[in-house]
Amino acid sequence: MDAHSWTKREDRFAKAFKIAKRNIPKLFEAFELPPLRQIALIAYGGKGTRETLGGGELLMLGEFVKQIQLNLRDKRVDGDAVPEQFPIIRGIQFAIHYGMTLNWAE
Repeated sequence: MDAHSWTKREDRFAKAFKIAKRNIPKLFEAFELPPLRQIALIAYGGKGTRETLGGGELLMLGEFVKQIQLNLRDKRVDGDAVPEQFPIIRGIQFAIHYGMTLNWAE
């Protein structure tokens, strides 16, 4: 949720992704993890032709919410509800279930 230059964003995300690559596997040593998918999630502005940022995939918030919506559209709240500890995603699921169309990526 920043309005920094792309150069500053590049530096900030590269630093964060480097730290994550080093530390996340340590947190889950008991598990076999799939390869990390590092995503730079940006809410403001447009990405233009950029596909990456800081070494990770660049994704606009609208695209991200659209992916959530597509994943949840066939999951019923009475049998396959998103757990309560994820209130925002659960709220999106309820909005979809009760007929609200989310056009955030358009």
